Amino acid sequence: MRGRRSVVAGLVLVGLAACQADRPGAAQPGPPPPGPRATPTASAVPPELSATAPCPAKGDRPFSYRRGGFAFSGYERGTASTVAILLHESRGTPCDLAGLMARLAAEGMRVVSWTATPRTSAEALALVVAKERSGGAVRVVLVGASAGGATALVAAGLIRPPVSAVVALSASNFDSAPGDVLRAAARYPGPMMAVASQQDPSFAALPAQLAAAHSGRELTTVYPGSSDHGKQLVARPDSAVAGAVVAFLAMSGSASG
Repeated sequence: MRGRRSVVAGLVLVGLAACQADRPGAAQPGPPPPGPRATPTASAVPPELSATAPCPAKGDRPFSYRRGGFAFSGYERGTASTVAILLHESRGTPCDLAGLMARLAAEGMRVVSWTATPRTSAEALALVVAKERSGGAVRVVLVGASAGGATALVAAGLIRPPVSAVVALSASNFDSAPGDVLRAAARYPGPMMAVASQQDPSFAALPAQLAAAHSGRELTTVYPGSSDHGKQLVARPDSAVAGAVVAFLAMSGSASG
């Protein structure tokens, strides 16, 4: 990270100010939440978002198609020109991030949660992004959990034009080869958010490493006292991390419908 601010272990969400530092006249963020189970946004969360989200949910549209040697399937929700593409954990399913899918859809975004065979790779993700852009997507955001977070980061470093933002929840430190995640972070010029729990030792160090490699705006957060990993951080749509993702996307200009 060159000339940017990040969040070190024990300081929660202070790094949101980094996204605002480059935006004249932007309001300063409010006080940090007490922990990853609280909602950090000022706006009220609808009651239907206060419980674990079903998957598939009412209004979800299943899809399947083949492209570039991959077989894709999953669920999509919404019709906005801002699209959040969600990536599941290793051996997971498109339902891994159902809580975050519900929250982002409630914020007015189109959400696509997918899987692919033989593998949900960065190459496969690039094909999903291309398909969404050809269908009218103006802004594309990548959000991945654990192995999916690593894939999202690597793809963000490769896709051109760059995606509007990338969010990694407890990302693995490599996708297909050692060092590929940090190299991708160095290549990606857009807003990046990386989250991990302090008591998730195999993953807690990566946010700071990503901040050091990344030259754009970022929020890197390590939640003290938490051991939640990946999808657990956003299992409920009203969780602090789901709210932080929404706030980050709004502050980075990536959340407009």
